[in-house]
Amino acid sequence: MRDLNELRQKKTKLIAEARKFDDECTKDSRVMTGEEQEKYDRMVQDIRGLEQTITREENLQQMEMAEASQDESRQEPPVDESGKRVFASLGDQLRAVARAHTPGGQIDPRLTRAVSDISGMSELVDSEGGFLVEKDYIPGLLKGVYDNSQLARLCLKVPVGAGKNGIRFKYIDETSRADGSRAGGIRAYWEDEADAPTATKPKLGRGGLDLVDLKALLYATDDLLEDAEALEGWMKPQFFEEMAFKLQDAIVNGDGSGKPLGVLNSNALVSVTGETGQVTDTIVTENILKMWKSMAAPSRGKAVWLYNQELEDQLETLSYAIGTGGVLMKLFLSNPNGGGSIKGRPAIPIEQCPGPGDAGTIICMDPSQYLLIDKNGMRSESSIHVRFLYNETTFRFVYRVNGQPMKANKITPYKRTSASFYVSPYVTVAAI
Repeated sequence: MRDLNELRQKKTKLIAEARKFDDECTKDSRVMTGEEQEKYDRMVQDIRGLEQTITREENLQQMEMAEASQDESRQEPPVDESGKRVFASLGDQLRAVARAHTPGGQIDPRLTRAVSDISGMSELVDSEGGFLVEKDYIPGLLKGVYDNSQLARLCLKVPVGAGKNGIRFKYIDETSRADGSRAGGIRAYWEDEADAPTATKPKLGRGGLDLVDLKALLYATDDLLEDAEALEGWMKPQFFEEMAFKLQDAIVNGDGSGKPLGVLNSNALVSVTGETGQVTDTIVTENILKMWKSMAAPSRGKAVWLYNQELEDQLETLSYAIGTGGVLMKLFLSNPNGGGSIKGRPAIPIEQCPGPGDAGTIICMDPSQYLLIDKNGMRSESSIHVRFLYNETTFRFVYRVNGQPMKANKITPYKRTSASFYVSPYVTVAAI
């Protein structure tokens, strides 16, 4: 079997050489000599011959793939509990998706069309939304995505039912813990309090969250398409890592427009200020203590610290001032898993936190107070056109998901001295 990529590259090189020769021979409107014309004609003949070789090889490889598909179809495919024929593996299904989108290719009856309600789907295939990934493979794919995200797997995840595009909900609009404001306005009284009880009711807000598309593009060579097991083994790690990266980045930095709203863009975020005279691009012990002070008390037992890895050398040197004769008390304790702990809670390095000196370089948050909704399904599509020159097939996977912080506002504590002191499940340090 000839390497089509190598043949196409050779053709491109020959065309470039013919162009260069023609330009040199005809510059200043000069006409080619007889000898030059003969050489040029031989160069064109070589190109035409190579084109024929490429065409023959493409035809042979297509026939070989078709023959291999027929061999597979002669084997009894596995069936599910209802007796319906199913794919032997995810790689087997991906090959069927690729064949379905090949000109003249047939659609495997085991494939299920995914009707699209998303504009712009035609950029890869048609307006029908590709094919649904076999339901038996979805849990493994989504588990891989969440296992590869240190943060997403800790968030509150709610599935969206069939026929729904999101969720609508009412929430307690609480901005203060003062009497008359807790739970958005509910108030309790002791029987002998001087104030006469008055009727109260909670202040409710209305919220909603619609699913948006997270898409992953993968490019598979023709050689990979011939081996279902290799195709699946190659696809999964790339898919998991990229999907997990984008989802985690949105939870931290998302602007809420066509993607989840990140904690750094939430109205509920508390940003503590730096210390007087603090050197730029640094973190000091006082920053951490102020952040922990602003972490809402009910969230402390579930809170995690997220930080940019570039900050780690500074975290390692943070300590409490103890005077002479004391024992060094470190604030950050590293562990062999690659992170550490601060104030007894896990400290996790993630790529998505901004660098030292920028707001959000270190975050303390309660991930159970971050809501993720998703559709427990996935679409797969393919095209031979996007990467045709590279002899590759493009796969696109579409995962419907969205998210936002569950708290809409930072909270005024029940008792406080400073008018600027707030608490929240999401705390960071301002730019320094």
